[in-house]
Amino acid sequence: MLKYEFGVQSGTTMAAWAQSQIEKGAVKESQVKYYTDANAGVLDVKNGRLAAFVIDLPVAYEKAKELGLEVAVETVLEKDEDPGIVLKKGSDEMIEKLNKIIDDMMADGTVEKLEEKWFKQ
Repeated sequence: MLKYEFGVQSGTTMAAWAQSQIEKGAVKESQVKYYTDANAGVLDVKNGRLAAFVIDLPVAYEKAKELGLEVAVETVLEKDEDPGIVLKKGSDEMIEKLNKIIDDMMADGTVEKLEEKWFKQ
């Protein structure tokens, strides 16, 4: 079992998003690993030391291509942010979990509430 659920690069909007998830109680601080360098985070995914790394979408695609990984999720966290989640190829179980979370959020109205709050102001 991996020690961390996902990683983010310190000082980025993804790190701020991760912190907000900790504050909301969605994840524990001990489940998030912070990196000073995105390359190190993506390499940890490739080498099986990290389940997922949340990073800006263009960088996610670049790193996935370079290292033989895949971008599993494309979403919008903020108006100007398009993050992707980089996973090791063949991470079918993690992709299923992420898709279930997204499906649940769609079904229970969470996505609609977030859109209302952040995009329809």
